[in-house]
Amino acid sequence: MKNKSAFKLSFLLVFFSIYLLPSSYMMGQDRDIFEISDNSGFDQNDREDFYDLAFNLKTTVYLKGNKVENKYGEGDVVKISLEDINSTDILVLNQMEYKSAELITIKIKNVNELSSKIDLTELSEMTNLKFIFIKCLFKTSSQQIESFISANPNVRIFYFAQNPH
Repeated sequence: MKNKSAFKLSFLLVFFSIYLLPSSYMMGQDRDIFEISDNSGFDQNDREDFYDLAFNLKTTVYLKGNKVENKYGEGDVVKISLEDINSTDILVLNQMEYKSAELITIKIKNVNELSSKIDLTELSEMTNLKFIFIKCLFKTSSQQIESFISANPNVRIFYFAQNPH
């Protein structure tokens, strides 16, 4: 009888401990997502906003092959996903359409793509843009990401580098 009570008490303690933790502590992605921006002028709550945008459902447009591949959600676009690095031209040309976007995610499939340079400082109409999230499907360094992308100083740049195997 004592063991059942101890088990129930332990279970309740663990459950409430997890329930009461702030969501930022429970996001396991935090350990693998790095920032290359100088974040001295940014509010720490911005990182929470980044996670909300990056990992929760929002109206998203997917660009691939320099055309719109798909759009999910209703209303103004909040997220833009570049499925390849060749789709920056359509993004720059149609930036008025995406002026409400707060996050651009760029998928990099191989290290050779990092030799291309992406300049997003031309996105002057996208005044709500806060974050750029670069997802690399291979190991990389912050120096490689820094030389790969240029953005306005008020935009924070995050990257995730993984080994898919």
